[in-house]
Amino acid sequence: MSYDAEAVQLLVDLVSLDSTNAHGTENAVAQAVAYYCQSQGLNVRWQEVAPQRSNLIITMGENPRHTRPRLLFCGHMDTVPAGTTEWRRPPFSAEVVADVLFGRGASDMKSGVAAMTLMMARLRELPGAENWPIALLLTVGEEVDSIGAQKYVEAYGVHDIGGLVIGEPTNSQVAIGHKGAAWWEIRCFGRTAHASTPSLGVNAINEALDAIEILNRVAASSVFSKNDSVLGKGTLAVTRIEGGIQTNVIPDEAFFHVDMRYGNAHAYAQFMALWQQALKHDLEGGNTGYRCEWRSLLNRAPLLTQPTNPLIKRAQELVYANADQWRTVSYYTDGSVLAAPAQIPTLIYGPGDDTLAHRPNESVSVSAYLSSIEFYYQLARSYGLGQWQL
Repeated sequence: MSYDAEAVQLLVDLVSLDSTNAHGTENAVAQAVAYYCQSQGLNVRWQEVAPQRSNLIITMGENPRHTRPRLLFCGHMDTVPAGTTEWRRPPFSAEVVADVLFGRGASDMKSGVAAMTLMMARLRELPGAENWPIALLLTVGEEVDSIGAQKYVEAYGVHDIGGLVIGEPTNSQVAIGHKGAAWWEIRCFGRTAHASTPSLGVNAINEALDAIEILNRVAASSVFSKNDSVLGKGTLAVTRIEGGIQTNVIPDEAFFHVDMRYGNAHAYAQFMALWQQALKHDLEGGNTGYRCEWRSLLNRAPLLTQPTNPLIKRAQELVYANADQWRTVSYYTDGSVLAAPAQIPTLIYGPGDDTLAHRPNESVSVSAYLSSIEFYYQLARSYGLGQWQL
């Protein structure tokens, strides 16, 4: 089997495995990667995160000896569900047509995972590479709560990591950061009554709709709506709403979820204070019986690395990009947990197309995938040889 054929087969194997996050089935992917790595002489360590869910930590030697900061490559093994929309091809068929491989996770981000795995195997063949400060971390749970990244930090810390490379989809472009993400649940309470006499109750669904209207009004008028110079404009979306128990009963409880993305943590904090103040004044203050409770579901910090950082500059050299040729991405990554708190320089680069992530008929270019293996290899090799420093 040729090297390219072996590389494509590994990706086919991974995409054909259902590692949908909600099912907690990442271990099938972990086992496939571990089997391949061990066959290539790589050292594999399992970190159990939850029953049947484990991170993989892959190094070129069992006890590498190095004094320089580590360059850590990182990817996640879980995917979002395939969804209810009918796919043109089964989502786990991993079918290859011409230069395109189809399947859930093809772009986000099993192509990145497979490419970085193959990179580690190629590095292992180089003399002395077993002691290079290079490792690969494959996590579980990124698509929901980043539990794998959190457990890694709790167990091992990040004190020895000098740079992070995340293989999320960027269309093979150099990306230097992403917005922060905050998920909120706002639960509204009213008072039940018969639906034929609504004035005797307090309708919690109406309260929730009023709260959403206030949310949009405050967002449009606050600092939250202004552009960050690099990460762009903050966004928000109401992504879930639920309430009521029966058609002829005025609901006494309803809730909605809000997804917020922000580039500036200070602006986000100001916006949240304004929104809560407006709710107290405009909603609860003027409507007897209205009451809201807040619950944070997730908060991920923005991630940004300066374009002049050696990691970014080396990546640009490898793709023949000028110093001003870089992008940011709209999604958040495990870098919010692994890198943002300690301000570890982070490169986001992957062969996948981020516009196809989480969508039906997800796919990846096979040629882009094969090129990314070479990119990761040259990046890691040049660092291992000391040609640039973190």
